[in-house]
Amino acid sequence: MSTNNKVTVIDCHGHVLGRVASVVAKHLLLGQKIVLVRCEDLQVCGTLKMRLVQWELYQRKRVNTNPTRGAFHHRSPADMVRKAVRGMLPKNNYRGKLALKNLKCFEGCPAPYDKMKKSSIPEAAAIYSFNPTRKRTLLGELGTAVGWKYADVVAKNEAERKERAAKWYAAKQLKQKAVAEAKEKILADEKYKAKVAILKKFGYA
Repeated sequence: MSTNNKVTVIDCHGHVLGRVASVVAKHLLLGQKIVLVRCEDLQVCGTLKMRLVQWELYQRKRVNTNPTRGAFHHRSPADMVRKAVRGMLPKNNYRGKLALKNLKCFEGCPAPYDKMKKSSIPEAAAIYSFNPTRKRTLLGELGTAVGWKYADVVAKNEAERKERAAKWYAAKQLKQKAVAEAKEKILADEKYKAKVAILKKFGYA
């Protein structure tokens, strides 16, 4: 197992559930720590109506002698994703259990992951995976239809996060513009011509 402590944050928006799970499972077995955010925006194939019919069949699966032992039918998108990844790991041995501990799944994008750089998985992108005419369902819509109660809360938090991010980005753009203007002004100033020539010689201007 790798001893790499770096955390990889993956934004699940616009991705396909099964393909994300398969890629994530392989990297978890290599020892990577992975965080999946915006799990409610993952897509699954088929209309919501078809998915609900499949859910009814899925709900009937249980232990006949003691239903409290399973199977457990999770309603929240984050738990659905975790279960999908779990099914692709050797979960009953030590290696698989250790890999599963390195996975975190969230609806929305909570702190501190909202300020961390996020990755995507190109081979799991819905735009490359689905036929354009194929009907699809968001995991958040499916979860809400089967009893998940926090879609409104997640949507509210996401709206606030995007508003904060927009303000931060606008401030960053202004700062970059001011730095670029100051740099141009100094480069054009005759007083600093000799110093600028030295900086250019060593690749700093």
